[in-house]
Amino acid sequence: MAKDELHELVDALPESEIQPARRFLEFLLQRVQRQHLLDAFENAPEEAAEPTEKELKAIKEGERDLALGRVEPYEVAIKSLKR
Repeated sequence: MAKDELHELVDALPESEIQPARRFLEFLLQRVQRQHLLDAFENAPEEAAEPTEKELKAIKEGERDLALGRVEPYEVAIKSLKR
């Protein structure tokens, strides 16, 4: 279905159905974005080179954030994205 046709469907909705339609489209968009993120994680190449100073600093920051409970481990984040 072309986007123009989708616009026509939205225009044909009664005003009382605009908010539910918006929430559904936002849900759909989030699901698509989440799938793109999952695909990026799952298809990311393994690094063989030594990490740079900038990367080492980022790793240390991430480890500190993890120790302080400010982030989730990779496995937990992936599980929550797959819901």
